[in-house]
Amino acid sequence: MPRTRTDVRLEAAGLLLASLADRYPEAIASLRRELDVVDGYSSATMQPRVAATAELTSVERAADLRWTMTGDLDDLRYMAASIIELINTFQRQTDRALGVRAPAATRCKDALHGRDGSLEWGDPTCEELPVKAGLCTACYHREYRWRRSNDLGPRETVEAA
Repeated sequence: MPRTRTDVRLEAAGLLLASLADRYPEAIASLRRELDVVDGYSSATMQPRVAATAELTSVERAADLRWTMTGDLDDLRYMAASIIELINTFQRQTDRALGVRAPAATRCKDALHGRDGSLEWGDPTCEELPVKAGLCTACYHREYRWRRSNDLGPRETVEAA
């Protein structure tokens, strides 16, 4: 079975996502702290000052800033939810493509159950494809040598009898 290589772009995206997972909560907390501070009132007076000029008052500037920060907060939450949904969709599509293209092949480790001495000669992590008697070449030879050293006949002879 040919080995496939890891997609470098997806690996880089995974590293970037790991970095964002650390920074995202900090960004949300920072925006919330700033929203708590920005109220439009100066620290010297508690009354809003109304002026008839083209410039924004402190209350208007604060409202504009709060509107921008609230938008940023909403955008961050929306982007995080979108990324999670996109990753879930990507995973489902990839799983579906793998299931359609090739059925799950049996592996060598699947044939170890119930064999004499499989705890001694078997490899429960063997992912090789079976070639003889449900085992890969290496596991088949290990079983054969174990059976011979324990005075047991070849598996084919014992099963036929």
